[in-house]
Amino acid sequence: DAAVASLKSLNKNDVVEVRALQRPPQGVKLVIEAVCIMKEIKPKKVAGEKVGTKVDDYWDVGKNMLQEPAKFLQSLFDYDTDNSPDAVIQKIQPYIDNEEFTPDAIQKVCHSA
Repeated sequence: DAAVASLKSLNKNDVVEVRALQRPPQGVKLVIEAVCIMKEIKPKKVAGEKVGTKVDDYWDVGKNMLQEPAKFLQSLFDYDTDNSPDAVIQKIQPYIDNEEFTPDAIQKVCHSA
């Protein structure tokens, strides 16, 4: 499984590098969003492009998740993919279906993601 192989290739320094990004590439944002969804971490609502609209933003809450790199990586290895709630599976499906959400595509924009 390509996702597991990619996960095994990460180390603490990779997590530190991602956490330090001020304006992450879209692929990195996709990964952080997906991890937050899988872990049921709620996004922050921020102003959208249109006046008066709010959009979900996972970057700030995602960076908090990266504060302890070793603990974060271990939580990914320990994640029980076989028992994800249906609501999580429904929310994560658009990411799975996204052609830009493959290990190869993500590594092109950032090795650490």
